[in-house]
Amino acid sequence: MSLYRFSEKRYLDNFLKGELSFAIASSYDDVKLTAAQRDDEQARTFNPDLKKHVFVINGSASAMKGLKEVKITHTARDADGDRLNYYLMSFTSVYDKRLFEEFCADTCVEIFNEVEFRNRLDRALKAINWNGLLGAVKYFDSKSLSAISSNEDILFLKADQYAWQKEFRAVAFPASKADLKDSRKNMKVGDLSDIARFVE
Repeated sequence: MSLYRFSEKRYLDNFLKGELSFAIASSYDDVKLTAAQRDDEQARTFNPDLKKHVFVINGSASAMKGLKEVKITHTARDADGDRLNYYLMSFTSVYDKRLFEEFCADTCVEIFNEVEFRNRLDRALKAINWNGLLGAVKYFDSKSLSAISSNEDILFLKADQYAWQKEFRAVAFPASKADLKDSRKNMKVGDLSDIARFVE
């Protein structure tokens, strides 16, 4: 399977040289970002359709009578109970030219050996005593009831309005909160020119 990264060429030149730039999750909830980029990456919110679901309080559904809206938010938490922050880098599993405009990109890189890329990233993370995950995003209908049971569910779920992006993401967790002070982290994984290339 191929992965694609859309960005500016000056950043992707460094990417091919093996310098990966991760953004801190809390930075994505920013009005300066495009609609395709902006999201709360530390929580997921569901707004169930009240015509399809019955809500009960203390054994009584009547207590919810007249209710017009219900919002259920699941927030990822760390061991201290704080909002979980982490570093994130996004890819897509499809080459879609709409992503150039959506992500203000002028260039795209294809990673044509995803398994080897995963191995190199894993080695780089272990070398600095970080943990990480790499996987496909799943998309949910925000009008349904949630099935979230873990932080990983939150990190790898997005509302179905983004489903066309076919996102594949890498998330990285520092060894301590002290390592979360920077808005971006650059990670060296070694030259990628043997497993990645520019595409038009």
